[in-house]
Amino acid sequence: MGIDFSFSIPELIILIVTICVVSILSAYWLYLYRAPMRYIQKSANGKIPYTDELPPVSVIVYAKDSADYLTRFLKSYLTQNYPKYEVIVVIDGISDSSRDVVADFALQYDNLVLSYIPDDACNVSHKKLGITLGIKAARYDHLVITQANCRPAGKEWLSSLCRNFTPGTEIVIGYTSFQYESSESEPRYHTFDRTLSSLRYLAFGLIGTPYRANGYNIAYKKELFFANKGFSRTLNLHAGDDDLFINQIATGTNTRIELSPESRTICKVRNERAHHRIGKLTRTFTARQLKTPAKKLFRLQSVAEYMLLASFISAWFFGIGNPLFLAIILLLCLTAIAIQIIVFRQGARLLDTAPGYMLLPLFLLIKPWVNLRYELEVSRRRFIFYTWHKQLL
Repeated sequence: MGIDFSFSIPELIILIVTICVVSILSAYWLYLYRAPMRYIQKSANGKIPYTDELPPVSVIVYAKDSADYLTRFLKSYLTQNYPKYEVIVVIDGISDSSRDVVADFALQYDNLVLSYIPDDACNVSHKKLGITLGIKAARYDHLVITQANCRPAGKEWLSSLCRNFTPGTEIVIGYTSFQYESSESEPRYHTFDRTLSSLRYLAFGLIGTPYRANGYNIAYKKELFFANKGFSRTLNLHAGDDDLFINQIATGTNTRIELSPESRTICKVRNERAHHRIGKLTRTFTARQLKTPAKKLFRLQSVAEYMLLASFISAWFFGIGNPLFLAIILLLCLTAIAIQIIVFRQGARLLDTAPGYMLLPLFLLIKPWVNLRYELEVSRRRFIFYTWHKQLL
């Protein structure tokens, strides 16, 4: 018996839909999610221009209950291989013991400045207020923003980040990796979620549509900050110092991404699960206010993932008697999955994360439902994100 090369109408419809879905998903992964890898290749080949004159920089370090972190990490900020810069540590609260740590370092380093947020500051985001106070105290026009629980990857961190301040560049978005100090290991889904989120905002920035950043490693000009009235639009929110502010001021022409290993910061986290949950709730809340085509594209990707699954199931239902048809559908689905796994693995290695690559198709399918759970919780407890509520959680 020969192979039947004819297809029924339902089989043709399923085949056409599957081809379209695989094409859409392949475009996402090969064009969008590979953007960070293409950037690294271009940088290695000398095809990305950098400035020859590094500008004077003010590094602003926000610290809250961070005496231990400042003891461990502040020296790495003060000993950068950089021609001219200052480090401004803004302590959240006069009574914070971090003041003593900074005072001890100030005896050794004349480029260290101490500022603080009064204990009685209320109904305002302390982090945004702290950053604003640091910017007002800054002597230089170029600013780098980070936190006390982060440390630079090395002595070339500042120069690697600020070499991107070429003419017309006002914002430089860096990358931060995370290390957890608790004994518990990070759940695979959490690693996947963090990796995919990072790939997304970095990729969109690299293709000229920046929409958010990571507040642990970001640089911008003081003039740009004040020209846009700083955080005045979101002072009533605990969050938004990175994503909402960058969404407000970043464009495809004034923003650059820096991904070299030397340019990164490493953020130390005490409790992984609490950190992940707070981060998810915060991003879910602020995402509602982001103005970017990225949100629609992410929804389209989720729809395409489910359409691929539906096509595969429908193929077995309608084409069980046509081995050739089933083989073509299976090959198309496996091709899409293979592309996703390969690109995601490359991205995870670049970002120094280790998610379960083979679980990627499953994680992509459950992600919309996990996000829905957070959406419902944010809707139910949205008051916690406003500054009149003392604690974020």
